[in-house]
Amino acid sequence: FASDCRDILIGSETKSRANLISGNENRGILFNSCSTSRIENNRIGVDRTGQKPLHNDFESILVQSGSDSISITGNQVAGKIFGIRLIDASHTQIQNNTINTDSTFLKDLGDGAGILLQEQSNDNLIAENQISFCQRAVVIADTSLRNTLSRNRITANGQAIILVEGGNNLLPAPVLTAATRDGTTGTDRKSTRLNSSHTDISRMPSS
Repeated sequence: FASDCRDILIGSETKSRANLISGNENRGILFNSCSTSRIENNRIGVDRTGQKPLHNDFESILVQSGSDSISITGNQVAGKIFGIRLIDASHTQIQNNTINTDSTFLKDLGDGAGILLQEQSNDNLIAENQISFCQRAVVIADTSLRNTLSRNRITANGQAIILVEGGNNLLPAPVLTAATRDGTTGTDRKSTRLNSSHTDISRMPSS
């Protein structure tokens, strides 16, 4: 638990020296009114091998109460209810994390929501994460606005990306007209042509 802090590092720049944060009665990591801090290369909600779940009872990571400019990078996260949850948190970077699975993308290690943004969590970046085996992979709710999802691999979830209660202004999803192993094509809500080789939202992992 960290409150009213800044410039904190939980973890390490290398995975071999980071933390195992699992099996706790409440949350794994809680940032309350913090800024410019980092959560890097930890195993949270799994055992020391990263192959079995060892959940914290609520969120593996919770960032809340006006926290700003938090970086959550390179972690393996598994959650019984929530993997990563933002409540009134802005300019958070959630990047290169593996959520509810392992490095093979085949093990089911969690449940619930992979990433949840609530209560005006604005201007956050969710990029280059692997999110699997969640009831809902990403949920943006409670008029949380201007959040960017880019280059994530979202596979084998009950539902992929959910916008509710004003999340991202309930921006309609793009219409995909074709999908191949090389990318997708289609149109967005303004009928602008889409052509991406970086999107992977699928029901099951590729072999």
